[in-house]
Amino acid sequence: MNRIQHSKSTTTISVEVVIFKEDDNYVAFCPALNLSAYDSTIQGAKDAFEINMKIFMDETRRKGTFERYLLKLGWTLRQQPTIEYSQPPINSISFGSMVNKKIEKVINSKMSFQTC
Repeated sequence: MNRIQHSKSTTTISVEVVIFKEDDNYVAFCPALNLSAYDSTIQGAKDAFEINMKIFMDETRRKGTFERYLLKLGWTLRQQPTIEYSQPPINSISFGSMVNKKIEKVINSKMSFQTC
């Protein structure tokens, strides 16, 4: 299950990422964040995705747009007992050009970030 949890000092993100082949590259795509990365290998695509997710987190937190972006994507917010965002239902997420792609692998990516 895709989930984002905040504490006073840490944000933990757990999201599902699908990996599919497009031409000569593997694409790692997270529909819940509308975030992707690619590489010529599955592991490379996964590694590139984790780098992109870290950049996404750093930049949206720095700009103060993290929460607005999640809500715009359809995430819901529960504030008690801890702050937690839950992704929208999978059928409300647009997969765009991925509809006809063969999914090579589904991974769960979990990252924690220190917050100020």
